[in-house]
Amino acid sequence: MCPLKILEKADCISEYWAMSENKEYNLHRTQVAPETKTQIKQILQGKKWAISLSGGGVRSVAHLGVLQAFEETGLKPTALSGCSSGALVAALYAAGQKPNDILNKVKTIKWWKLIKLSNPFNGILLTDSFVKPFLKELPQTFEALEKPLFINTMDLAQGETLVFSQGELLPILKASMALPIICKPVFWQNKQLFDGGLLNNLPIEPLLNKYDRIVGVHTNFIGSSKKTEISGIRNIMERTLQLSIAQSAGGKKELCDAWIEPKEVGNYSVFDFKNTDEIYNIAYEYTRNRLQEE
Repeated sequence: MCPLKILEKADCISEYWAMSENKEYNLHRTQVAPETKTQIKQILQGKKWAISLSGGGVRSVAHLGVLQAFEETGLKPTALSGCSSGALVAALYAAGQKPNDILNKVKTIKWWKLIKLSNPFNGILLTDSFVKPFLKELPQTFEALEKPLFINTMDLAQGETLVFSQGELLPILKASMALPIICKPVFWQNKQLFDGGLLNNLPIEPLLNKYDRIVGVHTNFIGSSKKTEISGIRNIMERTLQLSIAQSAGGKKELCDAWIEPKEVGNYSVFDFKNTDEIYNIAYEYTRNRLQEE
């Protein structure tokens, strides 16, 4: 895989890394021997390990099943990273919320009633709609979280991925969930921030060389469509986004010590709010089986 370009900056309110074409940063790290990579429990026990959660709309409910399976095995990550809906799950977990409690909260929300239209010249939906139900569970800053958290966003004008780990949490979380055209951007320090998943849907880079082990959780497995023709604006948009964000996660598996990818979750739409239990259970059972491997 070609090395990503990363420029580290710290001259701002929130620490962030700008992944651009300006500077090179070679991603070198010592990994677990390939023959032991399926033995996840043995790999992680006694280590400081971090987990990266991909975006994926409602598919990110799968992250809750993954985290629940890890907790039941006595394994808890030291730090988390995420983007889009994966960033929301990561933030809630880093704030001390339990996976099952988050799931129960998600199931009580009437999402379509919360979604509000914004100025059509800046985007169709307000990103506040996705974060608002969880305001009571989230602190104001990254520093107030119980675990280190890294969230990536996209600076549209510069074509950069910005990864935040300090300062105000809520604006960055909103930005990470703002799909261009669909959602209104978040303005931060004269930057127009959007969902970082289009450029990097699995932000493991800020975890490299900081933690002993890295687990990547990818919920956007994309196979061939069973349909010979995809029609309708929403279906075309969803398929296009899925292909784009799946491509952005390419090559990340080789940089992780453990890779969690419950492929059956890919059968569900990113807007499939009515099947959250099924998505959760698929990921939970898949991860529990992986953790029982010897």
